[in-house]
Amino acid sequence: AAAPQAEAPAAPKMGLKEIKEMRRAESARKQAAAKAERERQKRIAELEETIHRLEARQKELTAELETPETHGNSNRSFQLNRELANLHDQLDAANAAWSAEAEALEVSA
Repeated sequence: AAAPQAEAPAAPKMGLKEIKEMRRAESARKQAAAKAERERQKRIAELEETIHRLEARQKELTAELETPETHGNSNRSFQLNRELANLHDQLDAANAAWSAEAEALEVSA
């Protein structure tokens, strides 16, 4: 005959106090997660604004570099190219930060 199986000890019954504490903890966890999501969404919006501003400035500089007046002024061309290089680095950093934030937002959703 089969040996009698030992029953797992029953989980202790939770009282009203324990249930309320569990609910409070769960509510606090949800609030913290919602706050983190809002902050991440705000950061994404700020990064998008920065990216648009940098791209607009990049277009302005490129357009100025293409003018005959700029071609004739090597100092100005040098300044514009230096600013463009700096903008390129800033855009790379902003796009990388945006990608990381967007990915983190997707994961947390």
